[in-house]
Amino acid sequence: MNIQELAASDFPGVDAQKFEEWKALQVRLLRLPWIALAIMIGVAVLSVPLIGGAIGYALPVLAYFVFMFTQRAQGRRLRQLGNELGMRERLKAYREQAKGSTA
Repeated sequence: MNIQELAASDFPGVDAQKFEEWKALQVRLLRLPWIALAIMIGVAVLSVPLIGGAIGYALPVLAYFVFMFTQRAQGRRLRQLGNELGMRERLKAYREQAKGSTA
């Protein structure tokens, strides 16, 4: 199941605006670790040769943790929206319905 293909109309009774916010956060948080890794590698490639030493090695790790800290705040909002909308139960029912229609 691809999150981007879901629509609020797939889940009757869901507030469409909150659903779209939940979906956007879900997609963003799935991509964020890869973006953080790319930034960490980029900072490492630049900082180690230019700065060197322990600081040069610590900067990529620091950049990664700062980036992941922002993910934590967004994850909190994602969980709040998911709980308000009851997305865990709704997605479970949606998956079971999809399995039933393909079998």
